[in-house]
Amino acid sequence: MSLKKKKRKLTKLERSDYAIGYIFMAPSIIYLIFWTILPILVAFFVSFTNYDMLRHDILHPFNGKIKFVGIDNYIMALKNPIFQKAVYQTMYYSLGAVILTTFVGLTLALIAHNAKGKNLFRIAYYIPTVTAIAALVIIFDGMFRPATPVTEFLSYFGIPSVQWREDPRFTMPLAIIMSVWSGAGYSMLIYLAGLQEISNDVYEAASLDGASRIKQFLHITFPLLNNKTFFLMATGFIGALQVYDIAQMLSEYGDAPSTGGSNGSLWTVVYYVYYVGWTQSKMGRAAAISFLLLIIIMAFTFIQRKIFKDQTY
Repeated sequence: MSLKKKKRKLTKLERSDYAIGYIFMAPSIIYLIFWTILPILVAFFVSFTNYDMLRHDILHPFNGKIKFVGIDNYIMALKNPIFQKAVYQTMYYSLGAVILTTFVGLTLALIAHNAKGKNLFRIAYYIPTVTAIAALVIIFDGMFRPATPVTEFLSYFGIPSVQWREDPRFTMPLAIIMSVWSGAGYSMLIYLAGLQEISNDVYEAASLDGASRIKQFLHITFPLLNNKTFFLMATGFIGALQVYDIAQMLSEYGDAPSTGGSNGSLWTVVYYVYYVGWTQSKMGRAAAISFLLLIIIMAFTFIQRKIFKDQTY
């Protein structure tokens, strides 16, 4: 007797249900194919060519003008000192912004969770998240100038009272501070949801065993929030590694705008992709840099997955 199960023939009603399901999914599938998968495939093809947006017609890629250059674009990008600087500064920004945003978000969530008037705290802390980056640049540039209360206060800790946006030592820290300011409210909401899932019975049992509040946090709260921390870190790094708006606006805002910031201190990978693609019109090289960034993002996500031991949100 054969162990193979005979495939059951679908009934007319089941076939009808399947057809209706595919009809409802069709708009999303079409959108995914034409606006996500197809652009990725075209960009991957372009990354191996010398495609110049001003000299070549992308609609006629086989007319002999667009040349296949193999992995030259990738090699040129890896050897380029601006790209190397952009990668280093993107890493610097990502580590600082994501770790600090997660820490501040957790702190705010603990305060809001245990305080009276939780809704007021949630609204107050979430307002910076919905503030436009352009407005934040104007506000923070005004705060971090010489002789302002902020820089005067920081001068007591040995930090010189200078204009942070124009000093290459402080431009990236200013971008990190802005990112923490605008992102901590979102992290707080995610952690608040996690805190509400933890039963009070666990804390009561720990209290009966004589565990202090610090031990309860270290051995109960923090481990049970692991999945939230993984979610925030994973999505945070994916977003931070693609930072563009803060770096571009800090660089090109004000009376003396400069591409890449003062002394190139605000180059990030995506900002450099924009510069190579849209300012220099070298779309082939810009596409290659984009795929190098994709490899970096995948590596970061893989490392986090290992650190958090396959936590899921």
